[in-house]
Amino acid sequence: MKWYPDKFAVCLILASISLVSPGRGQDSARVDRQLLDMKLELLDSKIELFNSQLKVWETKPQELERRLAEIDRKIASLDFDPVYINDRLYEIEAQIEEERVEQKPQERKVFQSLRPDSIPVKPYLTAISLNPVRLAEGTFHITYERALTRKIGLSLSGLATYATEEGLSGYYMSNQRLEYYNMSLDSYMPYHNKNISGYGVMLEMKNYLLTDHYRRQRAPVGLYASPSLMFRRLWLSGLSEYIFEDEWFTEEVTQLLNIYSAGASLGWKFRLIKVLYLDVYAGGLIRLAKYDHEEGFTRYKPLGNIDYSGVSPTFGISIGILR
Repeated sequence: MKWYPDKFAVCLILASISLVSPGRGQDSARVDRQLLDMKLELLDSKIELFNSQLKVWETKPQELERRLAEIDRKIASLDFDPVYINDRLYEIEAQIEEERVEQKPQERKVFQSLRPDSIPVKPYLTAISLNPVRLAEGTFHITYERALTRKIGLSLSGLATYATEEGLSGYYMSNQRLEYYNMSLDSYMPYHNKNISGYGVMLEMKNYLLTDHYRRQRAPVGLYASPSLMFRRLWLSGLSEYIFEDEWFTEEVTQLLNIYSAGASLGWKFRLIKVLYLDVYAGGLIRLAKYDHEEGFTRYKPLGNIDYSGVSPTFGISIGILR
């Protein structure tokens, strides 16, 4: 709490007046002189208080100047120049930026081939195709291929056969020279083939050869080499007519045939329009045919026969879509 000298003096005067007996008869001049002295003392105390406050206000800027001077002395005593350090930092940043510009890889200009199979819009991963040549043999041959890497594609084919003399496979059926073993005559007899039906599966591993030469070309499009394995199981049925002991016999013949084959081919897939492609291939294979009721594989069969065993060429065309 602040102390005010003027209030204290007034209280002191009032107390002194109250203590003085009115009977003593002090004159007014003495009282006025005392009051004047007290007012002067009060004024002196106020002046001293004001002077003390001025001293406090004067010491604050001096303290601030003292601290600033101390900071300047510390900066002057440092071993490095801040301006020099900043300049060096700017130089280092400029050098780093120049090195980044120099190390930035330049875009290589790649030869853009005009071949439709080497400029795909996007990397396709699957291909589904149909072999129209097999339709002339009465076989529905569909293939699904999946790209495993840029160079390798795995292909799985399914074959469903139902060939008759009246359909598209009539010419193919008429050129079959089939025989069966006649137990009555104890010899092989020819018979007229009426129907061939069955199923099969084929597995291929396609290695695309131009992925390193054309950067935009990858499986399943382009030139490829492919080993293959195939298995087919077929039912062959027809009629056999022969004379035995002066009698004419007509016998219905049904045989079960298993076909195993392994080979290799070279082909090229051409992109036509958008997702449509054409696959042309040629190669060779070795096939082994065996009837269920006979031991060993067939021998001495014509090359075009369904039951031919031996080495044969292979070629064909497939048409399909890319996804």
